[in-house]
Amino acid sequence: MSGLGEKDNKLYRFSIVVLSILVMAGAVALLLKGRVDQGRQEATGISADTVRHLEQALRRDLASPYLWCDLAEALTETGQLEKARYCFGRAVQLGPRIPPILMRAANFHFRLGEHRQALPYTARIMELAPDYDAIIFSYYDRLIPDAAAVLPHLRGNSRAACSYFRHLLASAQADAAETTWTWLEDLKATDDRLAGEYLDFLLRGRRYKEAAHVWARHLGSRRAGYLESTLLFNGGFESEPTGAVFDWRIRPVQGVEVSRESGSAKEGRNALRIYFSGTTNVEYSHVAQTAYIWPGRYRFRALVRTDGLTTDQGLLFRLLDPESPGRLLVETEQLRGTHDWKFLEAVLAAPAGTNLITVRICRKRSRKFDSKIQGTAWIDSVSLQPLQ
Repeated sequence: MSGLGEKDNKLYRFSIVVLSILVMAGAVALLLKGRVDQGRQEATGISADTVRHLEQALRRDLASPYLWCDLAEALTETGQLEKARYCFGRAVQLGPRIPPILMRAANFHFRLGEHRQALPYTARIMELAPDYDAIIFSYYDRLIPDAAAVLPHLRGNSRAACSYFRHLLASAQADAAETTWTWLEDLKATDDRLAGEYLDFLLRGRRYKEAAHVWARHLGSRRAGYLESTLLFNGGFESEPTGAVFDWRIRPVQGVEVSRESGSAKEGRNALRIYFSGTTNVEYSHVAQTAYIWPGRYRFRALVRTDGLTTDQGLLFRLLDPESPGRLLVETEQLRGTHDWKFLEAVLAAPAGTNLITVRICRKRSRKFDSKIQGTAWIDSVSLQPLQ
């Protein structure tokens, strides 16, 4: 050192300081890396040794999509995302029709926020295994709330599309349900049962007018004047009742048989036949249809024919507001005994606040000793028309 000049001596001391700082920085970096790796291992339970063991297992069976997924998930947990992406791609190539493999790949992309990459996997899963619907829809709810982004991937699978629509109804996602219903209509993938479920949903949400127009569009050529000349659908019983709220709903009861009968109608081909067996004193109100109305005056009419209806209580129609019967309740006259075709009529005024009316075919319980009703009635051409 004595041979160094003062300038060289200062430079030497400076170099020693810089070298010391670099050595310390390197040590700190190694220490921090060790702590990060240790923290990641503690958080995930996955170490570099675990990854190496999985790699060794995979080398022994490169054709196993499950082992590719195992390694991919371990790589994901240790932050090696590009390697994980490659491994998931290999897993899907080897198991393109194995739902658990596809679901693990979808999970990877959902986790990274790559929803567009995940959706084709979930769509393929639902083609293969309907049991996955619920878990996939839960992902959609949390991560892809826009139904319009989901629907194109369900285009080739009407079963899954209808299942998704029912999920939206069950979880009260009204806007998404409306989008999905319109999409299903355009694909002609709806049926009467699904339409009936949608009507019930809309009515629970007090979307009365919308429900009526949804039903009218769904009926298409079957409308037969619905929402035009009458607010009741299938008033002539020309088609088999669908069971929807805006069509006839028929509930069975002991001692009464109900059927559509061809060739006995006053108008058209069919009429509704109700046969009372004479075994019970039945309180009957088991055939009904609900319709959308608004405040105003209406005329109700129905053609009825009877044959040997016994007891003091015959057949009549009851019209009421199903949301508040005290607000609107009207009954027609009743028919007993034997009558040729006759109109049963009523004029009614729907007050403010009335949105629905239910039409029921009824027979009241008799209080007489001879109370068990027997005989047959036929019903045709039921209508409800607004009066100007």
